[in-house]
Amino acid sequence: MYEDEVVATGFGNYVCLPLLRKAGTDLSKDEARKVLEDCMRVLFYRNCKSSTKIQIASVTAAGVEIGEPFDVSTYWGYEGFKHTEYHGIKK
Repeated sequence: MYEDEVVATGFGNYVCLPLLRKAGTDLSKDEARKVLEDCMRVLFYRNCKSSTKIQIASVTAAGVEIGEPFDVSTYWGYEGFKHTEYHGIKK
């Protein structure tokens, strides 16, 4: 049987699991939401054909709370994101 403090599935297992482990498990609801948003942002940067719109749910003993859909912020101005060559031809 597999046990861990944090779990991710699919591609999130490769990309987000380190972020989740770094954040730890003793988080407030707001801190956990920020970590989830960061995970979804990194996944979007990896698969730009996906949508930036996400929806977060919280499940506790008191019940389920499903938030409204919202767009995760992105920033494309990083130097590493700029294409300076295309098939060996400088732009």
